[in-house]
Amino acid sequence: MIALAGIVLGSVGLLLLGIAYLLWTRTKGFMSQAQPVKGTVVRMASDSEGAYAPIFRFMASNGETIEKHAGMYSKPPEYRVGDIVDVLYDPGNPHGARIAKTSSMYFVPILVAVMGIIFIGIAAAILGLKLLDLGTY
Repeated sequence: MIALAGIVLGSVGLLLLGIAYLLWTRTKGFMSQAQPVKGTVVRMASDSEGAYAPIFRFMASNGETIEKHAGMYSKPPEYRVGDIVDVLYDPGNPHGARIAKTSSMYFVPILVAVMGIIFIGIAAAILGLKLLDLGTY
């Protein structure tokens, strides 16, 4: 039963590493084709725990004004209304714009990878202890 738990945790860890790789490559692809533009923080959104995320506005190359919720909340707020921010956007999908901050763009892939490594480490410890336990008989 314990060995099965180790195998399941290891499998979940490998799955998480695969997802992290896909997210990482997707982000790299976005960054390689995205156009840079300046945007302005027009207001802040807050969550129930008092963290804030910026809502920014920029003009796409087609002349459309886009307003976008950044999605990354922080406490205290990282931005203030009126701040000028670097924005990256895909001209084919300007509503998918992101604030051009490497740490926030790669946060999710790194988080998922770390979780995968933790799961694999726990699985290795469980299976290693199980193998040591088998060797004592």
